[in-house]
Amino acid sequence: MWRLAGLRYCAHMSVLVRLMGAFSVEVDGRIVDQGDFQHRSAAAVVKILALTPHRRMHREQVMDHLWPHLSLHNAANQLYKAAHMRGGPPARPTV
Repeated sequence: MWRLAGLRYCAHMSVLVRLMGAFSVEVDGRIVDQGDFQHRSAAAVVKILALTPHRRMHREQVMDHLWPHLSLHNAANQLYKAAHMRGGPPARPTV
């Protein structure tokens, strides 16, 4: 277990991302509230990473996929905003 912003998380989480049909994210069997993805860019980052082998992608690649028309500086700002819209994984219930 580790702590972030007063919330407890486990290093081993089960994450299911549904891309066919309605987009949804499930963490340890709990569906993440769609309100957590208020902005399309936050959901787009999750979708791109879900489709990428090993779920990793360099930030410049993500920026190039999502904002090819923006300068590197502006695309970096957009990625920062998208990454912080979600605010981290949902809190796990403590026992």
